[in-house]
Amino acid sequence: MRQIRILHCNNDNKNMGGAYLVTRKLEPYVRDLGYVFDYITMDEFVINGDKDTDPMNGSRTFSAKLRGNKVLGHIELPFYVKKVLKQNPYEIVHIDIDSAWKALLYAIPAKMSGAKVLVHSHATGIDGEHKSIKGRLHYICKNVLAHYTDKYIGCSSGAMHWLCPKNQMDKAELVVNGIDNKEFFFNQEIREKCRRELGLENKFVLCNVGRINDNKNQIFLVDVLKEMKELLSETVLLLVGPYTEEDLNKLKEKIKTNQMEASVIVVGATNDVNKYLNASDYFVLPSHFEGFSLASIEAQSTGLRCLLSTGTPPEAKITDLADRSDLKLGAEEWANLIIKHCSKPYERDTVHLSSEYTMEGMAKHLTQIYDALIGG
Repeated sequence: MRQIRILHCNNDNKNMGGAYLVTRKLEPYVRDLGYVFDYITMDEFVINGDKDTDPMNGSRTFSAKLRGNKVLGHIELPFYVKKVLKQNPYEIVHIDIDSAWKALLYAIPAKMSGAKVLVHSHATGIDGEHKSIKGRLHYICKNVLAHYTDKYIGCSSGAMHWLCPKNQMDKAELVVNGIDNKEFFFNQEIREKCRRELGLENKFVLCNVGRINDNKNQIFLVDVLKEMKELLSETVLLLVGPYTEEDLNKLKEKIKTNQMEASVIVVGATNDVNKYLNASDYFVLPSHFEGFSLASIEAQSTGLRCLLSTGTPPEAKITDLADRSDLKLGAEEWANLIIKHCSKPYERDTVHLSSEYTMEGMAKHLTQIYDALIGG
């Protein structure tokens, strides 16, 4: 079988963003269908010795190492991309991105090289510092990006509209993120073992999976936890996901102020999310915005009841296990909703997902798009 190389942009395993993790998990399935992923990043790739996050054997990586000075780095990045594409021609350049101005840094040199340009939207808003400036740049560049884009895809309808102008929607397609349905399942033995290890016997465990930061809004969960303990004193909050020291310290200050130190467990980054979902009793996602939220699909797959913010797209509610609520209702109302949701009888078990939410289904859909772009 002929294997065609796709250059994925804006991904690396040093920062371990969600888009890279999805792409890396997807790659073995895509290889079975005739495509290989290479990667280019403004930052760099590192070898961690982790078979799940290191690039696969045969994948090429291009590290610009331009993060030292971000302003200068963003100016230099298109020239680095142009050089790489001149030395390594690609039929398709796949840009995983959250904003139009950043996509242009890859799209312009990619289009100049003669490649088909696919822009993959993973967000519905701006995160991080300087949001107002980045927001203005995004809207200014959105229509410019259309001139360098052959195909748009989004992990949700909201993410698709975030990057694709209304008059270009004929070039846009929804491709929901899939999970490995052999990796996420419910198992009573795993649940009991993990709860013993963490000292969670006889506790009601709220769980959140995601990078600790302002957008994921774990600080709000400390308020929810405080309200929950008024209703259910043995409630514990389990936080699973990576963090920076700055974001963790901000969260710790909130925990300390509310005297919740004994009721919050920060797991950090892990490849064993399924274990912690099994140990939990309820999944909460209070994000201000989400492109899709793979974590909510993983939680539902393990039969876990969920409360998701309305910043999470409707596509993330794939079972009756999930409810959605507005953050404006406040922590007290969220706590009441969780208690009310838990009052409905149910027997927890693995949820068998439809194919569109699996890695196999996502790989098949994506390679069909690749085939159409190159006419094969």
